[in-house]
Amino acid sequence: MRISLLKSVPVVLFVCLSALTLLLTVDHVLDAVDGGLRSPSPSAVVERSLSSADDDLANYDNPSDSYSASMQVRYGHMLTGRDFEANRAYVERALYAPVVIFGLGALAIVFYLCGLLWRCCCECCRCLPDAQDAQYDYKRTTNTVCFYLFVLCVLLFDQLVFVGNTEIDKGVTTLHGSLDDIHALTFDVATDAATLLATGNAMTTQYAALKTQLQSSSDPTCNAYANQLGSAQSSIASFTSTMTSLHKAVRRLPGRVLDVQDLLDQYAMQYRQIGIYVIWGLAIVCGLLFFAAKVVESMATMKAAVTLGVLTFVLYLLLGVPWVLLASLGGDFCMAPTYNLVRAAPGGDVRNMLRFYTSCVGNSTIDGYVDDGADGIRSLNATLNSFRAAAPNCANVAEVGDLFASVRTVNVTIGSVLDTLDCPNIRSIYFDVVNTGLCSQLYTGVFYIWGSQLVTSFCLFALLVVAVVTYQYFDVARVVPTADDDEDDDGGGGGRDSRASPRGSPRMELVDLAEEHGLKPRAKDDGDHHSAQAYASVGYFDTGLSPRS
Repeated sequence: MRISLLKSVPVVLFVCLSALTLLLTVDHVLDAVDGGLRSPSPSAVVERSLSSADDDLANYDNPSDSYSASMQVRYGHMLTGRDFEANRAYVERALYAPVVIFGLGALAIVFYLCGLLWRCCCECCRCLPDAQDAQYDYKRTTNTVCFYLFVLCVLLFDQLVFVGNTEIDKGVTTLHGSLDDIHALTFDVATDAATLLATGNAMTTQYAALKTQLQSSSDPTCNAYANQLGSAQSSIASFTSTMTSLHKAVRRLPGRVLDVQDLLDQYAMQYRQIGIYVIWGLAIVCGLLFFAAKVVESMATMKAAVTLGVLTFVLYLLLGVPWVLLASLGGDFCMAPTYNLVRAAPGGDVRNMLRFYTSCVGNSTIDGYVDDGADGIRSLNATLNSFRAAAPNCANVAEVGDLFASVRTVNVTIGSVLDTLDCPNIRSIYFDVVNTGLCSQLYTGVFYIWGSQLVTSFCLFALLVVAVVTYQYFDVARVVPTADDDEDDDGGGGGRDSRASPRGSPRMELVDLAEEHGLKPRAKDDGDHHSAQAYASVGYFDTGLSPRS
């Protein structure tokens, strides 16, 4: 009885460790859920922040944002239960979940390998099947059912990767389309800004030429206006300075959008495909290899499957860290993405611009540049009209015509910029990028991939535990009563070979190995059952038992 209990210690240890891993993970999630239930809702947090007098977002308002967090986002938010913040303390807190899950998984695989080592060193820890046990067949059937069940779970839950991969593809497609729109928009603005800056420089040259022309004129009136057009010079200088600032603000935007698209292609497409399909392929190979080893009852194949399963489980642990981190950070951010983005942006022009183009409330820095430039051009146009009305003879020169042409070019270009920077249009693109592409489709894919790897790795670990017991049934031989023993029991001793075993010493038939070698074991009599165990891997049998010749 004591030896039987010792044999069951490794299995009990592995099962308890698996249960402990799951329970601790669930407990961590439940703590986060409890904290999330006690904390105010995201909308309440936003409202409190918006009504704070000392907050830079006190005037922030976004009534057009109809976004609501999905079920996957809310579950991901439970990993930390914290509001998203762009600081080091928040990131350190977000690392708790991946570190805890990785630590539990690493501890589980270490105990598993130690258990395998103990089996080699201590015979009583090998969990060898006991053929004399009255529940032998029941235990073997239970082991087989559990084995096939976990194989099925590994193969089934591993397919959730494709659900997540499909959602990520949708998100990437949405982001690509929106980024193409943003690139076209920023390119047009950058082109118009370059045109406005070039026109401002041209007007500076044209005004200098006009002043020289007036000063060299023989008409005293024209000479007088050469000094009275100072306001026009100030308007041109102000316009040129404003357009220089505008050009610096937008000239690099198209290139940065292309950089974002390149990074999206590189990480969200290439690296993701490699990482996903490698781990998916390994899990499939493990499941099929375990299945094949059980069907053919090959100990070598089963041990190879166990080795590959351990390597795959370790790879799951390593890849799980970034996926858990993405799931937790993304869940926190996507609870209120617009508010979190504006709140995380640096104060000043960047935050004001984000706040304006996500809500169409307030003032935009770019629109401010354009408005200031337009004011300068209107002042210049008024000055030129007054000059032409007061001194038509002096204004009838080519330089004045060139200045009016430049003013018309500026007016058309400013109109183009204002149409391009129309806030509802940009806000619509923004919602497609953040609400739909990032927080709805892309995050859903990340959540499913992480969930698939988490559940598949747990099922794989359970399969590893069951498999090291399963393959020990492959070489078990059982002793059953033969037909000669049955005849002897009935009193019909005639025809018995003089070399037959004495009464009470039944012959041995290899029930499992007989089928493997194509032999047909004789039916046993349940009424007179004599059994003993023999292990082909160990290589010993009881004295007096000999295989049927």
